[in-house]
Amino acid sequence: MRALLGSRGTRRALALAALALTALATPAAASRAPSAGERAAIVRGALGQGYPLRCVHVRVATIVPGWAATGNVGMRPDAGRHIAFCRATGHVFDGTAFLRRTAPGRWRLVVSGSSVESCESVPLPVLRDLFRFARAMDCPGSAG
Repeated sequence: MRALLGSRGTRRALALAALALTALATPAAASRAPSAGERAAIVRGALGQGYPLRCVHVRVATIVPGWAATGNVGMRPDAGRHIAFCRATGHVFDGTAFLRRTAPGRWRLVVSGSSVESCESVPLPVLRDLFRFARAMDCPGSAG
């Protein structure tokens, strides 16, 4: 087995290369799912009180804290479980919204839309962190 892997230096170089590749891939997946309380506050900030939470996909930025994005139910990983309900109740929308946390439990809508003009109000690191939402708006530099 040792002969297949080469010298200790080669093994170390391979391990460092693998670590570097992992580090490069991390920012694209750095956004996180919101807590239940964050999710409710973000949806309220984007779409108003009473909008069904299951009809919205929400992610929170981690690279630049205090930013979040919402998208339609079709962006959710579990969309198949919810899309019929959302369509039947008229809670399907087109577009993406970016929000900024103004205080604990309060989120302010910064921009919403479905076109590149909507990207100008959102910092590039946020667009990259929330690349799936930014890509839906065709924001420049948002490739994950």
